[in-house]
Formats: sequence, C-alpha cells, structure tokens
Amino acid sequence: MKSPQFDLVTVGGGLGASALAISMARHGARVLVLEKETQFRDRVRGEGLAPWGVAEARALGVADVLLKTCAKVVPWVEMGFGPRNLIETTPQKEPFLTYCHPEMQEVLLAEAEQAGAQVRRGMIVEAVEPSANHAAVIARSAKAERISARLVVGADGRSSMVRKWCGFATQREPDRYYIAGLLFEEMPAPADTGIGAYNPTLGQVGYLFPQGNGRVRAYNVYPSDADFRLQGENSIDRFIAEALRSGVRCRGHGAKGARFAFYTPQR
Repeated sequence: MKSPQFDLVTVGGGLGASALAISMARHGARVLVLEKETQFRDRVRGEGLAPWGVAEARALGVADVLLKTCAKVVPWVEMGFGPRNLIETTPQKEPFLTYCHPEMQEVLLAEAEQAGAQVRRGMIVEAVEPSANHAAVIARSAKAERISARLVVGADGRSSMVRKWCGFATQREPDRYYIAGLLFEEMPAPADTGIGAYNPTLGQVGYLFPQGNGRVRAYNVYPSDADFRLQGENSIDRFIAEALRSGVRCRGHGAKGARFAFYTPQR
C-alpha cells in the first residue's frame, strides 16, 4: 500500500491550524497547511488570548514568537469593579495577549514554514474523502490535485465544509447574541488595560481591547432579538451609542470614531 504524502493536512491556516502545524512539524511530522486566502483581511473575530490561552500558547511554543512580533501584553482588566491585575490574580499568572488578527495569522504561518511544514496559499479545498487507511484532500489552485494524509484536520471555520464532507453531526444552541466590532486608530485608550461593561437591563456587553500604537478593537455584544443590527459603515454611530448604553466609559463622535476620550483606571 502506498504511503500517504503527509502525516497531517490542515484545511485552513488560522490560529488553530498554524499552532497545530508548528507543534507537529517541530516533532518531525510531515505537515501541509492549505489556506485559501493569499492575503488575510480584517474581520470581526478573536483577537485576544485570555490567561489560560496564553498558558496554552506557551505550552505549544508559539507565545514567544507572538510576543516578539505582533502581540501586545495587556496585564489589566477593568469590568466596573476596579482594575484587576491578571498576572497576580489568575491561576496561570499570565496577562491577556492582544494582536491584529491578520498580522497574527501571517506570523504563525511563517513560523509553521520555519518549523518545517509546507504552507500553500490560494488553495481551494473541494472535498475530503476519508477511508479506513488514510484520507484524501481534493484541492485546487491552477489545477485540481489529490493529496493523501494520515490525518486531515478541518480548521475551516464555523461553517466548516470538512465537517459536512465527513458527515459529522452537529448540535448547536440557537443564536441568542450577535457580536459587532470596529477597529479604531489613534484612540487615546489605556494601552495596558482591557475594558468591559455589562448592562443587565439591556443584556448588552461592550469591550475595548488595545492592540498597541493607538489601535483598539471595540466589540458590542447584543441580543439577537434586538430591534437593530450593527452591520456596515452606516451603523458606526449606532455602534458608539450602543457601547455607551452598555456602560463603556468613553466618548466618541463622527463616522470613523477615531477621536475618543477615555477614563484612566486608578491603580
């Protein structure tokens, strides 16, 4: 029987796939990462590691490369109960790490290649065919090809096609909340503090996560049965208004929201 070409193929090249590829390649596995994007775009998605996630990143050996390149240490959080020092008060003794998601993806894919994995960008995966001995991935760039692997990992997002092709059953709760996000530039927010606020009357949560150099990601989490949707450029002013209603202590104005005034947590 012909041996598979790779020990591991990941469909997707995001945080999870890249971290897995790095670890496996460092341990001598033949690894291939298939990523459809040739250039990562900014989207609303996780851009921070909580202390337990930082501990996992250290165990996987990717924390240091993030810290040397794109990650920002955020040791404090303020949720309305006074500033909390995460390094002193969490079991992991770790801070938050924040980063720009596209930058993080580029860093970890490059590190995967450095570790010995093959990374192929612009690849459209069309099918995964499991079998008793090994799996096959049908992928296309200029032309279709069949790639065999001992193990295929579907890391292609919440609407995973790998999951569908392999017939995995899913169970999920109804969507009760939506999350909207904006990236602000030149925002004079505390650079070492994540800020959050919860309004129980509205059932809304607002967050601010600094990424360094004046860049801050803001999130609004609001009920799916709300009478509004935060989507598109026309919703920027409403986004700011809802953040204020949630209790985020800031003042903003204008379409781009680039001028904000923040309180400074007293420590």
